[in-house]
Amino acid sequence: MLFKQKPKLIVILALSIVLVSACSVFLIHKNRSAYTPAIDESFTPSADITYSPSVNAINTPSADVTYIPATDVYEFPITADKTPDEWKELEDYSEKLAVLQIPEDVLATISTKGLFETCLNYPFIINMLMFNYYQDAFDSLCSFNGLQELLKRSDAGSIILSYYKSIDFNNLEKYSNFPSCFITYIEMMLAQDSILSGMEPSERKELLDLALKKHKKNASSLTDIWIGRILKIESKEFQEYLKQNPKDKEFIDRVPVVSTPPDWDKIVEKFVR
Repeated sequence: MLFKQKPKLIVILALSIVLVSACSVFLIHKNRSAYTPAIDESFTPSADITYSPSVNAINTPSADVTYIPATDVYEFPITADKTPDEWKELEDYSEKLAVLQIPEDVLATISTKGLFETCLNYPFIINMLMFNYYQDAFDSLCSFNGLQELLKRSDAGSIILSYYKSIDFNNLEKYSNFPSCFITYIEMMLAQDSILSGMEPSERKELLDLALKKHKKNASSLTDIWIGRILKIESKEFQEYLKQNPKDKEFIDRVPVVSTPPDWDKIVEKFVR
């Protein structure tokens, strides 16, 4: 008798999990703070949103790239996973944002590597999948003072690039329960102007080469942004081109989720030498 009832119990449990997950996303969406950019209400999730092209790109584990974890990662005192009861007591999104802020004395002394890994653990990175434009999504996360500080660190680009090169793209689940979101988040970190500007020219060249390899494989329109933003820093000719081509400028500045300019191949061929 019990054996016959098990399938029904499994179905009931599965439906319960789905309902709880849906309610959690709804509450986050409903209670976002005033200083978080509004999520585009016209946004319709699709297979393109939850799929990160980089996951199936040319990336493979490299024995030559070793990333040594930080020893001073900040531990968030209250999170949904670690302290669910305390988390539930927080009434709205702004209260949750407040408890996730890093204390100023910690922020002043934490290493850049420790700060970066703290940002990787930030509970709200799932918001990367809630916008029509990846830059808007990333900007929404900048209400977190840890990410604000990371973008100011001159050595952040070097550390993030080193970590990115060490990722085992064949086993992304070991890094996050939301691997697509996780990779998108890191790739958008590397796309920020402050991060790119703080890199050594040789590091930008390395990132550009990686993006070009992905581009040739049609691997990721997101990493095509690396190409555009690096060119924007280093090429006056490209800067002038963007002034005359607002649609391409919008692509580079805002990073739409599902569209790449139809002439992007020609642009890359023309300006990357």
